[in-house]
Amino acid sequence: SLKGAGYKDFIEASGGKEAVQLFKKQKPDLVLLDIVMGGDMDGIATLKEIKNIDKGAKIIMVTVVDQPKVTEEAKALGAKDFITKPVDPNKLVAAVKKVLGAAKK
Repeated sequence: SLKGAGYKDFIEASGGKEAVQLFKKQKPDLVLLDIVMGGDMDGIATLKEIKNIDKGAKIIMVTVVDQPKVTEEAKALGAKDFITKPVDPNKLVAAVKKVLGAAKK
């Protein structure tokens, strides 16, 4: 759905540590992070690490259910928006446009 909206150049990570390393190398315009990630780091820990690298990083969190305590923590750490799974493609595109700005593609 993001490709259909004109966004390109996607980078995918298998876990939090890889996401942090790729962020350092690639400096993407936007990061989509799942709050619950298997493996080495969860989404909140990954969010903290990325924000330590770049306070201005634009991050949208993805979550299965609305977890007020977790979303409050993510907001306090600088998450720009939240998307609930299953991800509605239209809501995803709208959130990306909101965070990046409609002209940024």
